[in-house]
Amino acid sequence: MHTMLTDLTEWLIDCLKARDFSSRTLPRGLKISTVNAEMIMQMRRDPSFDRDVRSADLIIPDGVGISYAARVLKNMHLERIAGIDLMTALIARAHEEGMRVFLLGAHPDVIRQVEANLKRQYPNLRLGVHHGYLEPDEEITLLEKIHAFAPDFIFVGMGAARQERWIEAHRAAFPATLMMGVGGSFDVLAGKVRRAPKTWQRLGLEWLWRLKEEPWRIRRMRVLPLFVLFVWGAKIGIVRSTDYGT
Repeated sequence: MHTMLTDLTEWLIDCLKARDFSSRTLPRGLKISTVNAEMIMQMRRDPSFDRDVRSADLIIPDGVGISYAARVLKNMHLERIAGIDLMTALIARAHEEGMRVFLLGAHPDVIRQVEANLKRQYPNLRLGVHHGYLEPDEEITLLEKIHAFAPDFIFVGMGAARQERWIEAHRAAFPATLMMGVGGSFDVLAGKVRRAPKTWQRLGLEWLWRLKEEPWRIRRMRVLPLFVLFVWGAKIGIVRSTDYGT
């Protein structure tokens, strides 16, 4: 059965096989940004983060709030694609195609556990990893390590803003690579954080599950009511929808 996720995954694999990145004049890696309501509100406060997200070749709605905004503002159905689902789908296809995957981010113990779990699931996966606790003098060594590995995919899990900044700063160095920020997905792949059951995901309640599992997120999620207000402000013309990236 075809879904938006499977179709997108296959299209991206085809792009990588052909190394067809829309014939862009600047040779640089194919950049994917996944956005949710929290990120939209952060983009309003941080112009540099806003630019880093908008510079992506493909922006994917990762959150029920974005689908809600599309329905209110454009009367359109926008299917949510969770960043972790796209990443794991691409990793599975990379294993089948013999492509190389590099994971950057998380605590050293976490990324090592992710590596072990993926190697157990995909024994022949060409996989490179490095933690996200980088000192300034480690950057050159890290870039040399990634270049030597020659990845087809680089998934960066450093948290919103920092991961987008890293990708934007280095995408020109990896012109034949797909680069994507994946937030806290490595914690899930390591088994450190439980993901919401499928029923919660289908009901659009994954945010509530994450809050239950990680109560510290309440401080970040306090912006969600403001997001709803901005959506309706744009609907009635009080604010411009472009003010918050919709």
